[in-house]
Order: sequence, then structure tokens, then C-alpha cells
Amino acid sequence: MKILLPLVFAILLLVNLCFSTSVSLVKDTGSCSYLATDGKTYDLSSIGYLEYEATKSIVSSRIYGVNLCAALTGTQPCGGNPKPAYLCQQDSSKSQIGIGIVANSVNLITQPGNTSLISLQYTGTLCGMKNMNTVVNIKCGPSNSIVSAVQDTPKASGCSPTNTIVIQSDIFCPSSSKSGLSGGDICLIIFFCGFGAYFIFGVGIQCYRGKRRVEAVPNIEFWKNFGALIKDGVDFIKSKIFRSVATAGYQQIP
Repeated sequence: MKILLPLVFAILLLVNLCFSTSVSLVKDTGSCSYLATDGKTYDLSSIGYLEYEATKSIVSSRIYGVNLCAALTGTQPCGGNPKPAYLCQQDSSKSQIGIGIVANSVNLITQPGNTSLISLQYTGTLCGMKNMNTVVNIKCGPSNSIVSAVQDTPKASGCSPTNTIVIQSDIFCPSSSKSGLSGGDICLIIFFCGFGAYFIFGVGIQCYRGKRRVEAVPNIEFWKNFGALIKDGVDFIKSKIFRSVATAGYQQIP
């Protein structure tokens, strides 16, 4: 038991280190690129300018213009506005509202399946007594495009205090083909190579000492009792969890 519990703990720690997929953004590398703790760089400028017509909007044929890394210009919605905007809501050529003029924060959210989603928050122009708040979520998708645009109930002026835009982009999709070995692959290779070396060299040493057949297996007594040690370890852990008396030959100390 003294050998088994540290061994089990070491194996669990190794598995956790090898297969952990926790990812977060660590810094802005400039030019609208963000470096994550997994070593991957997310370049938002590659998404470019996107336009979306919300046919089911409160205002028919409302158009959204989005450029995450540069102000909208020219014939783009809000392109001629005095105050530059990254996100724009356009109902007509005379009704254009900058719903995102200042980028506030960028967060990376890890999702099941090792996919990531970046959430950006923008402050827009005034809507009533407060500035509008717009959230842009970017998720995995086959191409760069706006999937949806949702707004709160608009005020009389036509603006909405809170807006949410969802964009899909392939830069947030897991790679279909691996360019190299993952951490888990390396750990498995080290484990099996180490175990193979232990067995081969152990048998060689035992044969040199005159041992043959089963007796040539290194630490044969340990491997003969390995199953029983596993069972004792499970019984011991169960006794601690359920506060019952451990069995398999153990005596409770008064």
C-alpha cells in the first residue's frame, strides 16, 4: 500500500498535466491579434469587414456593418459619420447609429470539444441617458460571416441599449490535421518507452543473474500482487470516503 498510493497519485497527476486543455488569453500582441496560453495566436484582422441584413429585426431590412479591427469607412454603414465606429446599425442612408465605437474588453471562452469562443464588448453612442453596450461573440464556423444580431427593445429614437452580434470564423475551429505531437501523445510515448525499457533491461539483468522464465520478470513479486494492491487501494479510498472500516487485512488502530 505504501508503494501503491504514491504511484496512483503520480499517474493521475501525469494524466492531468498531459491532457489539460484549459486555455485563456494572455496578452494583446498588437494589430488586433491575441496570444493564448496554448500558444495559438488569434488574428481578428483576418475576419475583415462583414455585413448582415436582419430581415427579422423590428425595423425591416436593418443592416449591420462590422469591422472588428478598423473603423468603418467609405460606403460602409457609418463610414461617413464624424465619430468613427467599428460596429454600425443602419436603417437607411440617413439613420446610421454607431453601436460600437470603443472596444472595452476581450475574453476567450473554452467550450466542450476543445473549441474556443472570443467575446468582445464595445461601447456605442448614447441611447437615451446611457451609452449602448454591444457584445460580439466569435465562434467556430466554415467561413467569416455574421450569424445573428439580437437587440433589446428599442427606444423611441430607434436605438437599443444592449446588442449582441454572433460571428462565425474558421480561426476558432480545432485543426482538422495535427501539425505535430500533442502533450498527450508525448506523455504516452514516454510512458510506453519507459515501461518497455524497464521490462527489457530488467529481464536482461535477471537472466544475467541466472533467473529464467517467470522468475526473470523484474520485481516479479510486486507484479504478482499488483491486482491485490489495486483492490486494497480502492477499499482504502472507499473507507475514507464513506467512513467505513477498511477491509482486506487492515486493522483499525484504536
